[in-house]
Amino acid sequence: MTTKEEDLVENVVAVDSHSYLMMFTNLGRVYLKKAYEIPEASRTAKGSNIVNILELTPDENVTAMISVQSFTEDCFLTMVTRRGEIKRTPLIEYEYSRKAGKKALDLEEGDELVFTRIASDDDEIIVATRGGYAVRFQLGDVTPRSRTAGGVRAIRLVNGDAVADAAIVDPTKKLVTITANGYGKQSEFSEYPSHNRGGKGVRCHNVSDKTGNVVGIAAVDPTDDIMFITDDGTVIRISIAEIPVYSRTAGGVIVMRPAEGSEIANFAVLSNEEEPEESEESEESDEAGEPKESDKTEESDEAEEESDESDESDDNEKDDEDPDNDI
Repeated sequence: MTTKEEDLVENVVAVDSHSYLMMFTNLGRVYLKKAYEIPEASRTAKGSNIVNILELTPDENVTAMISVQSFTEDCFLTMVTRRGEIKRTPLIEYEYSRKAGKKALDLEEGDELVFTRIASDDDEIIVATRGGYAVRFQLGDVTPRSRTAGGVRAIRLVNGDAVADAAIVDPTKKLVTITANGYGKQSEFSEYPSHNRGGKGVRCHNVSDKTGNVVGIAAVDPTDDIMFITDDGTVIRISIAEIPVYSRTAGGVIVMRPAEGSEIANFAVLSNEEEPEESEESEESDEAGEPKESDKTEESDEAEEESDESDESDDNEKDDEDPDNDI
């Protein structure tokens, strides 16, 4: 997929034509579309603007997208808000939707939806704040509520703190935390003790003026990649393996150096899928009547004809600077 310079791919969902796509916005609304209603495009196309698909208000943006095959009573949606509330609702309550969307949960004035996932009673969740605190608890402790109801307290916020993000616990993975000034680290889920919901939590990142506030957390696999975007539109992608593992109270190392005056605004974890082979692109170019590119030009004294094909390939330069280790 081709993107604009200030944009990045945040989520990739595999669907069939009759899958339902549930798109949740920061204002606590949900839009329901059949997969075939999303315009089809080529692999390298930029796609359609979301405002041409959903009737969003000017200050509304999509924060989560979930694919479902059917709506059942034994499946639950888990939602977390910026002000530290959590709500679980049976998926079946979202089966029918209007063109203009409908309310997914009741938000207080000034609050917004930051996290939405399908999860079971047996799952655990970690809710992290911008100030570097996190609480881990069992989702079965959260009583399901109706679609139009508000949430209950997930974490106790102090000194004007706010929720940065949340993640479903996966013992086979690690938890990555990223800060606004480009610091990051991985830590083991086992370092986060399970408590009752509503507590202040434990330290998940040593936040300081140098690191900046926590902007997000995620469960990651060693083979994943992570893509950062700053508030000035700069985007970089690195391997999760480049981010070291430290204790939950550490400050991490520099994983990106934002330009002076800018900060990391968001990041996305991407599966490190195999890239398409260049030969496939060359075949497409040939069909379009474009000259074929080659990585090498061969010369031979015995050749009777000279090749009319040449190629210049530009390799992306990789930043080889060692990250600063500030724990």
